[in-house]
Amino acid sequence: MVGLPSHVTNIPSVTHVELASTMNVNSDTMVLATPVDWLKDDKIIATSTSLTPKHAEEFTIVSVANGGKLLKVTPAAKYRHLGKSCFGCIQVAMICDFKPLGWNSLDDRRSMARRILLYKMNHNLVPDYLTSLMPQTVGARVGSYVLRNAGDLTGIRTKKSQFYLSFLPKTIREWNNNESAWRGLDFAPLVDSFRSRYKKLLHRSPNKCYNIELENGNVHHTRLRLGLSHLRAHLFQYNLIANPVCQFCDLEPETTGHFILRCPSFHAPRTNYLLGLIANLDMDYINDLNDEKILQLFLCGDLDLDDRTNELLFTMALTFINSSKRFDMRIVR
Repeated sequence: MVGLPSHVTNIPSVTHVELASTMNVNSDTMVLATPVDWLKDDKIIATSTSLTPKHAEEFTIVSVANGGKLLKVTPAAKYRHLGKSCFGCIQVAMICDFKPLGWNSLDDRRSMARRILLYKMNHNLVPDYLTSLMPQTVGARVGSYVLRNAGDLTGIRTKKSQFYLSFLPKTIREWNNNESAWRGLDFAPLVDSFRSRYKKLLHRSPNKCYNIELENGNVHHTRLRLGLSHLRAHLFQYNLIANPVCQFCDLEPETTGHFILRCPSFHAPRTNYLLGLIANLDMDYINDLNDEKILQLFLCGDLDLDDRTNELLFTMALTFINSSKRFDMRIVR
């Protein structure tokens, strides 16, 4: 966090802002997350991002550039001030695919909680002030008419999107839009029975390949899949090192694709892996492979292939990782 001292008299519109990237020791440049209207010679304070409050520092602005998002300051930093992307792993959760793990998504779990409450409301298992909110079915409302949607709950009319997305209108829409397999749950005799049947409908079998262990290869394989490995591009993304370029070849950033497909330092294990692909996959499949597809096979396998082939692909990937010894090496910072 960077801000102006409290004794400033001419207070600008922005008084404090986060660093977009880490300011390292001896650096005189600040990259800000949002633009500011600060001026040359203004005094600013960078708060401590360590466990020591004394690491807060005062700087004088030398110049302002990039629309108020890039500051040159003096003196150079004595301590490291972490940028915005270093705090927490919220970005990691976004790229994690839960389906191969057999986990239900947050949306599925929320939907289940809503429908369980709707079931309780429909069966008088909650107080009257909730039960009284339940609308009639379409069949009960229209009387003797025979309709295909007679079993649907009558929808609730809404004017504002906030109400449209609230519990009862949204859950009624979900209930009416689902197939007969979901509708049958309403006849479950007890709420526990309803819950267990609902979970069976949501159940996903985990990808067994993720249980394959080969020394520490499966640990590094998971980190590669999540973008949290010791590859330099991954460390650079979270401001843990200053340079993402591969320390073994100096040709390009050390991304997952560079490590698996292109770095000349790992030519031997890569050759063995590719020969394994040729030996275990049919030629039509091989001819359709490109770099992106090979990377996908390496990290996640292919659901269109049988279990035995996927297990073989994962074992080959773990063998590549272990034989490369990349993650046994010291990282040059």
